[in-house]
Amino acid sequence: MNKRVFPRHVQCRVLLNLTVNQVLFSDFQNWLRDNQTIVGCVIVGISTVCLALAGILKSKGDKAAASRKKEENAKSARIYIRYALALLICGAWTFYGTLLTKHAADKAAQNAEQVQRETNDRIAGMERKFGEKIQAILVKLNAAKQEDSQKITEEKIRAIQSDFSQWAEDFVTNMPTEKSKFAQLKIALQKKQTEETDKEIQRQKQESGGLYPVYSFAIRFLQESVRAYASKTGNTNILIDSLELPENLYGKQTSGNIHFTNALWNLNILGGWMLATHDWSFAAYPSFEDNRPFLKITFGNQEVFYLRINDQGKKMTIRYTTRLPTPNPEKINGEYDLSDYESRIKDDLQRIIVAQLLQLDN
Repeated sequence: MNKRVFPRHVQCRVLLNLTVNQVLFSDFQNWLRDNQTIVGCVIVGISTVCLALAGILKSKGDKAAASRKKEENAKSARIYIRYALALLICGAWTFYGTLLTKHAADKAAQNAEQVQRETNDRIAGMERKFGEKIQAILVKLNAAKQEDSQKITEEKIRAIQSDFSQWAEDFVTNMPTEKSKFAQLKIALQKKQTEETDKEIQRQKQESGGLYPVYSFAIRFLQESVRAYASKTGNTNILIDSLELPENLYGKQTSGNIHFTNALWNLNILGGWMLATHDWSFAAYPSFEDNRPFLKITFGNQEVFYLRINDQGKKMTIRYTTRLPTPNPEKINGEYDLSDYESRIKDDLQRIIVAQLLQLDN
């Protein structure tokens, strides 16, 4: 089947039409997209001028309408129609021109934002690369410094290498004499440490002698109160452990218990600060040293009674924590003079014992 061949002038005409369409529709659209702001402003300007000129049509229409002639009245109607069409067309072109400028502004803002984003990404990448290069340089510098330091050290050791041999020779030669001196110094040090230890023990015993009467009275008062209660009630299930205070209260922990059928009271002589009393501090009680022994009586698992004497032996501090409604700890807690410690301890412990025994009977 033979293909149909069009005449040359037809082919030229088709090619010309394609070219015109490409120029009018493709290239024009690209140009319009790139120059929307200018085109929009031109369109708005021309529309504004046209609207101003349309006023002439309105004036002619008004003049013709004022005439009494029928021909003039018909002419005025045509003029008003033209005026209305001019307003409509100019308004549409003004809207279109405004739309072009707005779209161009939005596009410019988007492009600016995109450029800013790309710039920020580029700057961040440059900073990252710069940081990596700086880090690599610092690593090399540190390695170079370390290598230089090793070289310097080797040079210094090499310079005094002969001193090592001389020192070792002198040491081996004088070793018997050095051993004798070392043994004498060691004996002297051990003797000094023993004397200091004995001196410290004597100090602790002396201070324990001042603590002993107060802590012993509190312990015995509690024990005898419970014995009297057991005797009057005929309760044979109450057991009281023997608690003998040592000569030195700074030594190992001293403790004993009072056993009830459904509870256990624990008595302890401890060293160190009273950690359970959170509102106590050295700032509040500067005269109390950290290592001084104190008495701690625990009633069951909740209530605790603390008794501590300051390092001058003139004041005692009592602290009671409880969840029972009575006695009120605020009327017990405080720092008191030791001149009448028996009355203070007796009154406080008696109220506490009453509340604890009532709690056991519930």
